[in-house]
Amino acid sequence: MRHERGYAFVNKFLLTICLSLVSYSTISQAQPQKLIYCPEQISCAQVDNKDSCKVVGDNGTWPVIEENGRVVKGIYKFKGATAGYQSSKYIDDLCLYSNFDSGFEKTLTSRDAEGQMEAYPERTNKWVLIGYNATCMSSAPADCPMTEKYELTLDAQSEEVSFKVNNIPLESNHLSINTDYALSKCGKAKTCRIDIEHIFTHHYNKYYPVGFVVIDLENRLNILQVNNISTDRYIINKKPNFNGIIVAKNFK
Repeated sequence: MRHERGYAFVNKFLLTICLSLVSYSTISQAQPQKLIYCPEQISCAQVDNKDSCKVVGDNGTWPVIEENGRVVKGIYKFKGATAGYQSSKYIDDLCLYSNFDSGFEKTLTSRDAEGQMEAYPERTNKWVLIGYNATCMSSAPADCPMTEKYELTLDAQSEEVSFKVNNIPLESNHLSINTDYALSKCGKAKTCRIDIEHIFTHHYNKYYPVGFVVIDLENRLNILQVNNISTDRYIINKKPNFNGIIVAKNFK
């Protein structure tokens, strides 16, 4: 009888530990992602001068302001947002603003210069998803949350630049790559090398090396190395605020 009670106690103890581990794992996985919101307003100090417009309350995420027609003096209020969702394509994420002081709607947009955000519809029902594109219409930025994509962005400023993995060109030179995509191109390895080449179209489509990037396949595709081989025409730079690279023109 004592042995049976002992076994029962041990089994109950082990079951408690297992349930605790499962509970801990579930709690760990359920930690909320860092959410990012559009600023509430854009303030413009001068008529027809986009440079006089400033995003109010921005933390540096949305620095680029684009006008859609004539700029009026006054406050543009938030009206919605657009972004990509789970897409490997490069899709602009935009905050939308409007001003009705003149009796007609005047609009401005601000966007993330790095294109590194995506819609986060899990928190709200305001996001409308159509394929990889998401639209949110609301006067409250809290209704349109976004989150940083834990991916790698590849962005070239010229169509004459090609990204290659294992000597096979990627389908675009504007990409947001997730881990599944990277593994499908790189194979099972700890790191992966992405070669960047310049295509000389007037030289029978010959490829000339610009440099390469090494990424960590086991840690969110973090960039481990950026190597410029030739900077005569292009230079490879790491994006300052996000996990990405940009191949910029460097013509002399």
